[in-house]
Amino acid sequence: MFGAGHKPDIKYPKIKIKSKDEIEEEKKKIDKPCPQQTQIQYPKILKMDEEGPKPIELIGKKKAKEEIDKEMKVNLKLLPQKPKPGKDRKEMISNFI
Repeated sequence: MFGAGHKPDIKYPKIKIKSKDEIEEEKKKIDKPCPQQTQIQYPKILKMDEEGPKPIELIGKKKAKEEIDKEMKVNLKLLPQKPKPGKDRKEMISNFI
């Protein structure tokens, strides 16, 4: 290609240059509102009486450790006791079936 004495025929695209006047006209065409003056639309705040209490407000406060321990002791006593294996064999079989 280069040894034949001919230059390679490369076609470059034409360069597009805008004049200052064209650039200023484009800036004038784009009229954007000032971001500092935009109006933010907030949702309407409803009063508590209109909606009623929220579900999160119905959650009770934390109980004291002593109170929880009392509830656990009472509840464990109310549960039916499992029969002891080997001693109460007939009771285990009757409960299983």
